[in-house]
This record gives sequence, C-alpha cells and structure tokens, in this order.
Amino acid sequence: MPYATQTQIQLAAGGASRLVELADWDGDGVADADVIAQAQSAADGWIDGYARVRFATPISAPSSSLIRVAAEEAVYWLRKQRNMITDDYRLDHEERERWCKDMASGKVRPDEPLPTKSTAVRSAYVSGDERPVSREKLRGFW
Repeated sequence: MPYATQTQIQLAAGGASRLVELADWDGDGVADADVIAQAQSAADGWIDGYARVRFATPISAPSSSLIRVAAEEAVYWLRKQRNMITDDYRLDHEERERWCKDMASGKVRPDEPLPTKSTAVRSAYVSGDERPVSREKLRGFW
C-alpha cells in the first residue's frame, strides 16, 4: 500500500485540475490511475531507499510527515516527467532529501511507535583505544 493516497497527492499538486495537468497522459481530461500509481511507487521507493538503512520497509504505519513527503515527492516525479521542474520545486526536493537523510540517521521517526529495525543494521564493538596495556604505559594514571 502506498504511503500517500491519490487524494493526498491531489492536495500536494494544488487541486484536481493541476493533478489532471500532470497525470493525464492520454488526453482524456482525467488523471490516469496508472501514472499516479507509478508516481506513488517512485516516491515510496525513493523514501524507502533512505529508510531501510535503519528501519524495515515499507513503514507499516507512516506518520503524517512521511505521508506528506511521499505525496510531495510523487508530485515532483510527475512534474519531472512533464519537464515542469522549476528552481522552487528543486529546492523543495532537496529539503525532502534532507528530511530523508535525517530519517536514515535516526533524527526523524517515520512512525510511532518506533518501527521495526532494518536487517541492514549491525551491532559492533568499537574500542576507542587499541594500544597494548602494560605497567609502564599506565604509570602516571593513578
């Protein structure tokens, strides 16, 4: 199930008429369902690429922030396919990319309660001091 519904994508696009402008590829005056599904898939895949570093994907109960990012990214994909990207849209995309990087680093949670941990996360012991220990080297520490 995609993170953002068609209604949420429509709101992110700026209304029904703007969504039709972006997603009506056969010229019948109606947004094509397969085009919207492709945009949803592209946005979800892009988000999951960042999320799976830390969380199991797809996120089972996405937050409102994640849904908003998915809807806006789907609209960005639709605009990109129509060569309608402006500098403002590019800056918005970069902001969403920063949000995804924060999600990958654990600063942003994509749902509550904390989602399932990714299988890509591995625990490891890291020692801060690899010097050999001897009486001579410990002199002065006591």
